[in-house]
Amino acid sequence: MEIIYPRCAAIDVGKREIAVAVRTPGDTAGERRQQIRSVRHR
Repeated sequence: MEIIYPRCAAIDVGKREIAVAVRTPGDTAGERRQQIRSVRHR
């Protein structure tokens, strides 16, 4: 699979939680690093 964008992010807004995911290149070729953060709200 060809990687078009080496860095990307996504936001998911739900009724009670907001989640954000960020993917970036890893330390070695072909490796990906992913961070996910979520926050609950009323």
